Amino acid sequence: MTRFETITVHGARAPAIANRSAAPPIFQSAAYVFDSLGQAEAVFSGKLVGAQYGTRGAPNVAALETGLRELEGADDVVVTSGGCSALLCTMLAHLRPDATILTSHDLFGGTSVLLDLLSQWRIHVQFVDGCDLREVTRALEQHSAMVLVETISNPRMRVPDIAAIAKAAHDVGALVVVDNTLASPFHCTPLALGADLVVESLSKSLSGHFDVVMGAVAGRKELTSSVRDFAVRGGMVPGGFEAWLCARGLSSFAVRQERASATAADLAAWLGNQNGIRAVHYPGLPCHDDHDVSTRVLRRGHGSMMAFELDTSDTATIEAFVQELRVVKLVHSLGGPSTTLSHPLTMTHRNSSPDTKRRLALTAGFFRLSVGLEHADDIRIDLERGLKALCK
Repeated sequence: MTRFETITVHGARAPAIANRSAAPPIFQSAAYVFDSLGQAEAVFSGKLVGAQYGTRGAPNVAALETGLRELEGADDVVVTSGGCSALLCTMLAHLRPDATILTSHDLFGGTSVLLDLLSQWRIHVQFVDGCDLREVTRALEQHSAMVLVETISNPRMRVPDIAAIAKAAHDVGALVVVDNTLASPFHCTPLALGADLVVESLSKSLSGHFDVVMGAVAGRKELTSSVRDFAVRGGMVPGGFEAWLCARGLSSFAVRQERASATAADLAAWLGNQNGIRAVHYPGLPCHDDHDVSTRVLRRGHGSMMAFELDTSDTATIEAFVQELRVVKLVHSLGGPSTTLSHPLTMTHRNSSPDTKRRLALTAGFFRLSVGLEHADDIRIDLERGLKALCK
């Protein structure tokens, strides 16, 4: 007779069922049982599909990577525990001491901080205007090992010519890495434009619910295999539940992004005509500096992200604008179901150098807007309410 203590360990066993669940199951396990040494050898050698250990990713991680491969048009995708960890693994895998990264001044603040940290490993960074092809080409003559750009820059919404940059970089043997977070594969697949590796923050529109922190690297397997090694050995592979959440968000991604992008285009055109607004930055506007490039680089619209500048530098007035909002919330993220504001000076770029802040013209009245799934009229009414505070 099995004793009490053993029953507590082994007694709860799920029955084997003949049919499948409608939703993918969650593999909430860090370890897996092998029936034999032969089976273990086959799984570890890759001859048999199976799960090894949590640090290599649960079956939910593998399922998510499969879906992302198709969306990105990639040979392989490596899912990591965050967008910056995806970038870090990419740079650790493909850069050596004294290598130079050529990147844009207009860059997500967290990425800039990460690049600063890499300087202690003798990784050098050269900043250029990523939308000035002549400046990029001249800088590449100094033997950069890697070019890093964002499809839509964060926070000023600039759109570089990825195909032209890729050609110039490949002419001198440099690797091209594109952070595709703001565009997402709905609006751009950089690999098809010549990029070597694409980085996504899965925390944003791809998962779409503000409930996970994950990243991904997509590209040719010969380039991603070393990225996977750093992710696995460095403990930067997410758990099964997080991957399950992201895959669930992925199922509604196309519908969400189509809706949010259409609303953003309408709001950008409207916002540019409002009192209290100094400027609107949205690549879908004909007046945007990169509108022509955007129509070539992006598809299915110009994205759900924009930035705008209030026509005031008074801190109290800017705070009053934020306090009057009811629908639009101040959130340090983007791509969720609700419309959110981010304040770069306070949030994403608070640790940027004064020179960077001046170059990007990040004033106290500069905001980044992530358009969500609310009715466009309700977002418009809410922003009108905030703008009225500027006139009081």
